[in-house]
Amino acid sequence: MPFAAHAPPAAFLRSFTSTLLLVALVCWPGFSRQVSAAERSEYIADFSRGLDGWHATDGSVWESRKLDDDSYVAAVKGMSAAHRPVHRSPHSILLKKDLVVGSFTLTAKVKTTQTSQAHRDLCVFFGWQDPEHFYYVHTAEQTDPHANQIFVVDNRPRAAITENQDRGTEWGADEWHAIKLVRDVRSGRIEVYFDDMHEPRKVATDRRFTWGAVGIGTFDDHGFFKDVVIKGETVDKTPLLPPSAK
Repeated sequence: MPFAAHAPPAAFLRSFTSTLLLVALVCWPGFSRQVSAAERSEYIADFSRGLDGWHATDGSVWESRKLDDDSYVAAVKGMSAAHRPVHRSPHSILLKKDLVVGSFTLTAKVKTTQTSQAHRDLCVFFGWQDPEHFYYVHTAEQTDPHANQIFVVDNRPRAAITENQDRGTEWGADEWHAIKLVRDVRSGRIEVYFDDMHEPRKVATDRRFTWGAVGIGTFDDHGFFKDVVIKGETVDKTPLLPPSAK
């Protein structure tokens, strides 16, 4: 009897039908948008509405400021006198509230207004789970074991985990710069770009903290942040933010 005369088994038909329905669902344009909306988030801060939505370790050293070009910045004014971390790490921190991410990309424009110290640092914080467990990038003019590195605070004083890095950050005088931080929690890869968005200036690999809050700040200097954009995979976790002083 010819092959076409045989009826397909019922189990085969059920499996084939299920496969067709799955393919149709995945190919439906709305499906990918729904998955993306559930798993990814994009946050853009221009600070034109002040620092709403941000948590400062010390509100007295942070402010939203309008510049002469009508843009708004988050301005930090030196070391927090109120925040004294248990482990040696930066003092003046501004963390984004209600946004917890795993893998993510942060971009921002930054400018140091510090003139008196060689380090002249500005920082980006990530993987923040509590005041004793987080990462941060320290961007400074000079590189040494405690400056211009990628650091981890893991219930002990910050430790550099940078694998390769630049010799120092060329801040210049009254110059804006672009910074980008890319974090992939699956591989543990951390990449930091500065002005050149094609080749990372600093690289590290660490898998200790796979989620956390994200923020900006400094150890003890002055500077501006603007046009902060955070794109990442949202995580249903609740980090412990540091005490906040006014």
